[in-house]
Amino acid sequence: MNRHRYGPYRTPTEIYDHFRCLMEMSPGSREFVTGHSVRGRPVRSWRFGADDGAPAVLFAAGCHAIEFIGVEQCAAVAGRLVKERARLLEETAVWFMPVINPDGHYSVRDRLRRHRVPLVKTNANRVDLNRNFPVGFYEPHRGIMAGSHRKTINYHGPAPLSEPESKAFVELVDMSNPALAMQLHSFGGSFIFPPCHHRGETPDHETFMRLGEQMAALQKQDRYSVASVAQGMYSTYGDIDDWLYYERGVLAYTLEIGRFGLKSAPPWSWWNIFMWTNPRDVAAALDNNTDACLRLVEAAAGGVAAKSRSGG
Repeated sequence: MNRHRYGPYRTPTEIYDHFRCLMEMSPGSREFVTGHSVRGRPVRSWRFGADDGAPAVLFAAGCHAIEFIGVEQCAAVAGRLVKERARLLEETAVWFMPVINPDGHYSVRDRLRRHRVPLVKTNANRVDLNRNFPVGFYEPHRGIMAGSHRKTINYHGPAPLSEPESKAFVELVDMSNPALAMQLHSFGGSFIFPPCHHRGETPDHETFMRLGEQMAALQKQDRYSVASVAQGMYSTYGDIDDWLYYERGVLAYTLEIGRFGLKSAPPWSWWNIFMWTNPRDVAAALDNNTDACLRLVEAAAGGVAAKSRSGG
């Protein structure tokens, strides 16, 4: 990675240090460990902003191991919020889980260091954490991306919430009780939302579309599409966003950062799978998306919530 001047992409330890530096600028902020990975690494999260009772927003990243850009985006949102938009923290509580899957992240780094193919999405049990949640888990699956095929990188695991990292995320949701949430992934160039495991629309489809289009309008260089997961991509079963929406009443988005990274130049990108999923220019990608992400915090401050939460 470094020999191509790629990135730079920080380690989880460096990302955690970034959040701890932000804590020094933000009175009342707190760090939490809500669980541990398969290999015993802590799954860490941070809260900034108002006391209990304020509307909450949750940003999470690092679910799919190879998607390093999401981790950097999570850190960038926190940095912009604390340093430049701190007034929003007077009205909201904003939570961050920057590396849901630390074992997978370090596995990718190890493969890159040894010049091995770094195509790792899963945790150490070879389970895709974004297929390991209850909603739609047992429904008939269609396609290799759905999660039921044990030998693929999208395997959903032996049972819902079988993985310690999934349980750590649930614990964070229990603590934070968010009204809105965003997962940070790559590389679909889109804002996507439920339903994930079936076609059709949720009762909040118009709200999802309107807020998604507002976020896309704030992108600086590359404006992304806005659609439900099942309409904009392919059906996923056991998806975190479906669980957040259908079981917890959270308006849940996924931001798919960047475009397919295979370029005609430089030639080494043709076989660098890491480059397929992570932009070479990290700063440009973050600049494109950070204000859009902060629109989610503004929406929470303005009282936007799912109908299932508000009773509408």
